[in-house]
Amino acid sequence: MKSNISRKLMCVLLAVMLAAGACTPAFAGIADSKWHCGRLIYEGNSIRHSVVPEYYGVSPDASGYSEKSFPEKYNSADEGAVNAPEAQAFGDCWAYASVSTLEANAVKQGFGEQHFSKSHLCWFTMTPKKEGLKTNDVWADGGNYMLAAFALSNLEGIANQADYPNKTADDSLKFKESDRFNRASGFIVDGAATLYDKDDAKEWIMKNGAAVLSYCEDGTCTENTQLGSYMIYNGFLDNFLHVSNHSITVIGWDDTIPAEAFSVCGKTPNHNGAWIVKNSWYGDERDIMYMSYDQPVSEFGGLTLREDDVYRNYTHSERGTSNYLYSAYAEQADVFTAQADERISRVSFVVDSFGQSEKIKVGIKIYKALPDKYSSPLDGTLAGTYSLTCTHDGLFSYEIKDFIGVTKGEKYAVAISYEEGDGHNIALQYEQDFNDAKYVSGNGESYVRVRKTDAFTDTTKDLAKAIGGSGIHNTFVQVYTKCNHTVRETDGARVCAQCGKDLSEICEKHTGGYWRVTKKPTVSQDGEKTCFCSECATVIKAETIPALGKAKVNIVKNTGAYKADYSDILKLRAKAEYLPEGYHIDWYVDGKKAASGEEIRVLCEKDMDIAVYVADANGTILKNAAGKEIGDTEKVSVNRGLFKLIIGWFRSLLGTNKLKEQ
Repeated sequence: MKSNISRKLMCVLLAVMLAAGACTPAFAGIADSKWHCGRLIYEGNSIRHSVVPEYYGVSPDASGYSEKSFPEKYNSADEGAVNAPEAQAFGDCWAYASVSTLEANAVKQGFGEQHFSKSHLCWFTMTPKKEGLKTNDVWADGGNYMLAAFALSNLEGIANQADYPNKTADDSLKFKESDRFNRASGFIVDGAATLYDKDDAKEWIMKNGAAVLSYCEDGTCTENTQLGSYMIYNGFLDNFLHVSNHSITVIGWDDTIPAEAFSVCGKTPNHNGAWIVKNSWYGDERDIMYMSYDQPVSEFGGLTLREDDVYRNYTHSERGTSNYLYSAYAEQADVFTAQADERISRVSFVVDSFGQSEKIKVGIKIYKALPDKYSSPLDGTLAGTYSLTCTHDGLFSYEIKDFIGVTKGEKYAVAISYEEGDGHNIALQYEQDFNDAKYVSGNGESYVRVRKTDAFTDTTKDLAKAIGGSGIHNTFVQVYTKCNHTVRETDGARVCAQCGKDLSEICEKHTGGYWRVTKKPTVSQDGEKTCFCSECATVIKAETIPALGKAKVNIVKNTGAYKADYSDILKLRAKAEYLPEGYHIDWYVDGKKAASGEEIRVLCEKDMDIAVYVADANGTILKNAAGKEIGDTEKVSVNRGLFKLIIGWFRSLLGTNKLKEQ
């Protein structure tokens, strides 16, 4: 059974595009630092760039020279990474294919066989909580792997199939809102890749287990009795006559399949070789089929997962959107308010170079302690700077290994910049209302710019003035946190007052000072009693762990009392000695954690007490044998005379603050 095609949705989007006029320019040749915008086309379960018409119906090239070496045949099912086929009853093939890809990835990562819910993914992807595309029929209107990735990145799953079975034609399966954020599988989505090249697709499948492919199925899929397999090839380009209407899972390939083997479909491709695919029509071995390398496809992508270690997530965009800015350089910044005492652990974002680049430079900056009346996401204190190079388009998740803590009620910002090494365009998604897709936002949530030297533009308040149009809302970014545990002792039990985690079994790597290991010892094979840490499995031979007293940290050139002028940016450095493995340096400003690492930069607006400490992965400050916290402090007094205030105000306005290094 194949997916229904949402032609209504396609027509609506095309009408919007034609009405948009200036918002759909030709893509080729535009790579500058000006505003340009475009829209994606959704067709059934297909999503693609409207401004790249040459990509219509293009599949990974089957005839091009391969620069990489791959085996002639490969099937991830041979490694136990592919679950048995299941039969869809509705137009939810995209959910079956997406889930199959995640299940294969779990095996590839060593997590063993998993069975995730397709019905949960389909229902909640197509029924967003507050904003996004509304559908008339959850089960029939179709979707795709990127829509699944966006929903899962919002922690709406991954749920277990045992809890939410497949929908059948005989039931009236519906879900409650309380089911939305079920992550009982213990996994969440880690990333998604858009693949434009056959070599990249093969490399992805070998590494991650499977991929998702969408194409136009016209009913010519026919069994080749000599091979004992169904064959897929119709040669249809994915265009306005033959829109994508089916998704399947790609689990391998076979370069030896002759082109003539596909003649049973009514046409013969030009090249030998085929993808090995897992379909969802029959629910048995017949669903393992061959698709010709020459078969045009609308999308080829993959999904990966990771173990769920998230306490909370922050986003202003629940779903991906069909609108994007593009330029040679793009930067977004979102401002959030912490709902608890937390540490920022990951940032998730979308990279899109229209398939032109394998070296997209991404920069991430995190700003803490924004004032209540901020005018820019950069008004806070810079707490962390990170960079990476992305080798494909898609959804990425970057781990923040430094300790960047935020307290309940604190405003913080995450800024992400994108730049392509050869000067090609980079797309930056933003939300815009159209017909059945509605979004919500407020001023001061999302910002964008296309030049490093420009001020940020508030997307909700001011972006429409820059690019034209109306109903413009937020950009997409997900920020994930871990709980910054607060110990509460009740009747000898140690638990976190925020998240309720049992904190009784802790080792020296995760805390500092004297901690009692309360886990009962286990008996080894030779009869010796050994106590193991539940956090890291380290063998602990004594119940009382000694403090790591040799460690020390000092503020370089500490005068004890430093004088600065209003609006100065003070740069301080710390030097640590005998720093234990697993420990780092934390900076505090007026008693609040402000940054991690050897350096801090602080905007001088008022007198401050600055302190630096040695801390563990949970932010617990290490103590010496006498029970004293290991650290150093310095007082900073700020000259706020009228003249200094006026000069400082203008410097802050122009971005010419003086950098003072002690």
